[in-house]
Amino acid sequence: DRRATGHPLDRVLIAWTDAVDQYLAAACPEQREEAETLGVLLWTGLHGQFALWHTLPHSFVDDDTILRELEEALMRRLLPPSD
Repeated sequence: DRRATGHPLDRVLIAWTDAVDQYLAAACPEQREEAETLGVLLWTGLHGQFALWHTLPHSFVDDDTILRELEEALMRRLLPPSD
């Protein structure tokens, strides 16, 4: 359990895991054991997308449409749809 390591980034991981767990509890309870893995994937994937978005030419950075599309695509891919 990563909650017991005391590493400063544990707070971020716990937040992501808890958010994903709450979503899975409502949308797909049988997948709740995957909450930590999915939380890490979403955290790192969204963080990477955001970091790379800032390296795009200025005309793209002024419009966050691409970033929103990337975020939504990642979430649709990793999380089961809710009813």
